[in-house]
Amino acid sequence: MPNGVFPLSQADHQEVRVIRSARRRKTVSATMERGAMVLRIPARMSKKEEAYWIDHMQKKLLSKRSKRKGRSDEELEARARRLAQDYFGGLEFTIVWSSRQQQRWGSCTPVDRSIRLSNNLKEFPDYVIDYVIIHELA
Repeated sequence: MPNGVFPLSQADHQEVRVIRSARRRKTVSATMERGAMVLRIPARMSKKEEAYWIDHMQKKLLSKRSKRKGRSDEELEARARRLAQDYFGGLEFTIVWSSRQQQRWGSCTPVDRSIRLSNNLKEFPDYVIDYVIIHELA
């Protein structure tokens, strides 16, 4: 069956690209690339299964995206202030999300006491974000 590009639900106005692979036997994966969902599936998968996975992975990616968008700089600052008070007796610093960090989870500039966390962390559980904040505060 050929690979294809299909529109997603009308609410999203996005498209999904289905890539069938002869080497893929059981697993299905989905990623967002340039505003489109790319779904990788086994070549022998039926159209019915394909439709199921398109719907399932779309919901999963939208859920992840909504969680990621929900974390603002203000929420991050409040979380960091609480951790700083609990573990370090309160410190003066600024903290923001950074879209420019691709190779590090976080960074700290001691001179101006600023902390930047990678936007990639937004999709991780709270305890992971807490760990990186504490690491940068230390």
